[in-house]
Amino acid sequence: YCVHVKRALATNYGVPQSRKRVLVIGHTDDVCCPNLNLATHANPLFANIVGLKPWVSILEASGCADETELEVSDMVRQRPPRFRKATEDARPVGRPGRTMTSDYTDIAIRLSSQKVVYPSLALALRIQTIPDDHPIQPPASHLNKMLGNAVPPKMAEAFAKELARCLEVSKCQQQ
Repeated sequence: YCVHVKRALATNYGVPQSRKRVLVIGHTDDVCCPNLNLATHANPLFANIVGLKPWVSILEASGCADETELEVSDMVRQRPPRFRKATEDARPVGRPGRTMTSDYTDIAIRLSSQKVVYPSLALALRIQTIPDDHPIQPPASHLNKMLGNAVPPKMAEAFAKELARCLEVSKCQQQ
C-alpha cells in the first residue's frame, strides 16, 4: 500500500475561511498516485504570479456588491459578542474569515469603518461553501455542530475529482 498525507488550507480551494484539514489517502500499488497539490486559489499578493485565482473574501461569499450593502443585508447581525476576544480577532471583510467553528456566531467580521458585525446562518453556510439551495436536514440544535465539523464542499470536490481521475486511469491501465 501507498499512503499519502497532505495538510490542506481551505482558502486554497476557493473557500472563504482559513480552515486547515489533513488528508490521508491510502491505495494499492496498482492505482495511480493522486496529485494532492490541487490548489485553485492563492494569497492575492502572488496569485497572478503562480497562475491561480486570489482567495475568496467574506464579502465575495456574501454576494453583496460592497460593504454598505452587506451591513444592511440579512447576511450579518449587529449584536455585541459574548466574548471580547471575538471582536479583537475580527477579520477584515475583504479577506477570508477565521475557521468556521460550531459557534460561528462569534466569528467577527471587521468592516473598513472598523465596525464589527457577525455572520448570519445564511452567511455561515456560504462561508462553508454550502449552496443556498441545499436542504438543511439536522434540527437547529445540531446545525452549529454540523457547520463546525463539515469539510467545505468546494474543498471536498477538488479531492474527490482527483481520486475519481486516479481510479479511472488505473481502470484503463488494467484493461
